[in-house]
Amino acid sequence: MRRCFWPALSAALLCALCAAELSSMNAAPVVKAFFSPGGKERPMGKMIVDQLESAQREIVVAMYQFTYPALAQALIKMSKRVKVRVILDAHQVKSSFGQEKTLRDGGVDVRLLDLPGGGADAPKFHHKYCVIDGQRVLTGSYNWTVLADEENHENVLLVEDAATAKLFQDRFEKLWKEAK
Repeated sequence: MRRCFWPALSAALLCALCAAELSSMNAAPVVKAFFSPGGKERPMGKMIVDQLESAQREIVVAMYQFTYPALAQALIKMSKRVKVRVILDAHQVKSSFGQEKTLRDGGVDVRLLDLPGGGADAPKFHHKYCVIDGQRVLTGSYNWTVLADEENHENVLLVEDAATAKLFQDRFEKLWKEAK
């Protein structure tokens, strides 16, 4: 009787461990929502910097407007440790507050997407997202601007889910090939 007990217990434990592993692989995404305006404290920018600084391998950013110096500095800092790539709208970088030159001068790989047409009716590269380590996505209405943090009513979703991150990463890779 005793000999049958241990193999059965071992098999039951192995099944439980396998079930736990499968369960964690199919875990529901973790989604957190953040909202601005946050005033002079700029809490949204601080949250994004914290997320960027947690990267272990790669950060990719697709952004319509990018005029927030602190976020540019965070990407420059991280580019010394991980791969950082940024795609910006070619028309928006002409702003006097645009961070394209700062990013490039700091060693960040930047490409511009120049969609055809001009004027108010022209298509826009209107993405606002960041993928960190192929595991987390920051996305929402929030352009990376100081006004988006201090005064505008904006939102950012932090989605911790590899499958969702892969969708955004795949789109980034397609756009990266098109950008110059």
